[in-house]
Amino acid sequence: MINQKIKYTLLFLLCFVFICYKFLMPTLQMNGNNQKNILATIHSVTNGGKTIDIIKILDIGNDRYVAYLQNNTPSYIHFKKDNIGNYKFLNAEFGSNYESDITNENKINSNLQDFALPIKYKNDKPLPLKILVITNHFNTVSKLSVRLMNATGSNEKVEIKVGKPSAKIITMYKATNAFSLEKRYFDEHGKQID
Repeated sequence: MINQKIKYTLLFLLCFVFICYKFLMPTLQMNGNNQKNILATIHSVTNGGKTIDIIKILDIGNDRYVAYLQNNTPSYIHFKKDNIGNYKFLNAEFGSNYESDITNENKINSNLQDFALPIKYKNDKPLPLKILVITNHFNTVSKLSVRLMNATGSNEKVEIKVGKPSAKIITMYKATNAFSLEKRYFDEHGKQID
């Protein structure tokens, strides 16, 4: 009789733990807390089978942006910190890479990609626009000049490493809601590349 009660109690506890685990598991997932989880999340978003190289992890407030190369194509993934302190996956953006560009090392568009990060607001006013610039090891551009057009004419420049994957954030302090970007590329000698 006592043996029967112990069996039912253990069975009940086992079922209870299993049900709790199933319901709590989504809240316990830490998609962006460490490199292993970040890689697993990237592979799940890209359906796996691609080479992934993390370049840099950038934390801005409660947002985490991870710049990476996906088959040598610059891309990034965005996580948001929850109130427990875990980073949850929000979205990912992939750079464009055309088949004809894969073997050509001088194709700027596939070797250097820029992504406008989501605009944040404070008191109904936009905060400075942030642009994430990611390069792969085929990059031949050493300087990038980005200018906001149809806004206040803000002009920001950033230096980029040649021949080495890199990720940098450009902050445009005078951005408005309506803007377009004008990019100019320069080689290591300061000559503009068309």
